[in-house]
Amino acid sequence: MQYVYIVVIGLHVMAGVFWAGTTIAVARDPEIKAERFIRPQLGASGVVFLTGILLWYFFHEGAFGPMEKALALGIVTALIAAGVQGALVASA
Repeated sequence: MQYVYIVVIGLHVMAGVFWAGTTIAVARDPEIKAERFIRPQLGASGVVFLTGILLWYFFHEGAFGPMEKALALGIVTALIAAGVQGALVASA
């Protein structure tokens, strides 16, 4: 079972780093066209959310303490970020 945890955590981290890294790179360089990266970025955000759901199920099911509240705040902000990114860049 530990292999499943390792794979899910690895996918979660790699997709998150790709999503955040490309967002920062696109935002800092006006030469890069953001429209070219919107599909991979939204795909990465989907992987982040799906693997995040699995990680919540594996490690935080049944409890809602301070740690889960902090994670829930992160989930809400990531959903807002994906929504803003999808609404503003995908429509362009």
